[in-house]
Amino acid sequence: MRKSNRLLCLALLLVVIVLALIPAACGISGYKTFTLKRGIGYFTFEYPSNYKVARMEVQDGGLFYTDVILNGPFLEKEQDFPLIGVLISRISEQQPNKEAAAEELLSLVSAFPDFKLLERSQVTVDGSEGDQLTFSYAQAVAGQSLSTISRDAFFEQGGLIWNITMRSPATILEANKAHFEHLLQTFRVLN
Repeated sequence: MRKSNRLLCLALLLVVIVLALIPAACGISGYKTFTLKRGIGYFTFEYPSNYKVARMEVQDGGLFYTDVILNGPFLEKEQDFPLIGVLISRISEQQPNKEAAAEELLSLVSAFPDFKLLERSQVTVDGSEGDQLTFSYAQAVAGQSLSTISRDAFFEQGGLIWNITMRSPATILEANKAHFEHLLQTFRVLN
């Protein structure tokens, strides 16, 4: 009888351990899902669970854009926080394609102090080929110069230019690189 009780307890313990590991193995742990079904572009993606929606702006008249910003946790040492952004705009004469949108961003940020283009590469987001920029710059935060890294992916889908960005203090570069890659892998344009 005692041997069967031990086997039963061991089997139950094994089941509990397996059930505890399933969410982590499936990538569920640590991420939430954001979905937007209004404005000019409907989309969904996974983002770090400690981020909060800070701004959602949908402009259907005139400019036709959607802008979403999620802020990460405030970093006491840096006096700043990382952020995720999604900007969607219609293809126009001013921005005829993703390359023009990327060049416009580079022309704006190249005026920032200590600007440096770190990488320019190709990326695939939801089956669409795009351009990815990684650059650094200095920004004034609480009277100090803070080194900041920005990653931006541009792609076209459905007559729209999509810009996904993640900006963060350079001190948390590696963690946010993994979050950005996860965001791009889980990003889906909804019909």
